Amino acid sequence: MDCFADILFALNKHCFSLLSMWIKEALQPPGFPSARLSPEQKDTFSHQILRERVNKRRVKEMVKEFTLLCRGLHGTDYTADY
Repeated sequence: MDCFADILFALNKHCFSLLSMWIKEALQPPGFPSARLSPEQKDTFSHQILRERVNKRRVKEMVKEFTLLCRGLHGTDYTADY
């Protein structure tokens, strides 16, 4: 997931306006990227990513959290070591 975080961070830093349009369109379809996500969770993720333009480590944490939500693993024992 680090490679996705790196790409999002670079786009956010250098192409903010394009990323903001792209991320809203990409997360708009119901059931994408996971049926487990609510529209509110998708909005929260996009706002968090677009707000963070300096701290790459924080972007990586946000992407990791989002992937765990997508897989239904957020808050489980599996994630304690992750």
